[in-house]
Amino acid sequence: MHDWIMLYARPPGGCEGAFIKSTTPKDLVYAALTPPSWNIAVQRTDAADIATLTATDTLGLAKGIVIVVTMSRHHPPWMSSGR
Repeated sequence: MHDWIMLYARPPGGCEGAFIKSTTPKDLVYAALTPPSWNIAVQRTDAADIATLTATDTLGLAKGIVIVVTMSRHHPPWMSSGR
């Protein structure tokens, strides 16, 4: 993935969210999968709720998949003002 980002992201060298180059090779090989089962762990703190989704059965395409979602308990001021 790192090599692909360095070659095909804009600006050159890449940064998060910089996948706007339209010259991706036509022979690029990729795979898509839907893991059959997920585990969830939820951690609650005074500052945030954190959910960690983990899939260890990746159908042989990866060692594992982890997705972390953090929901802040501190709202930006505009959320509290009713706007």
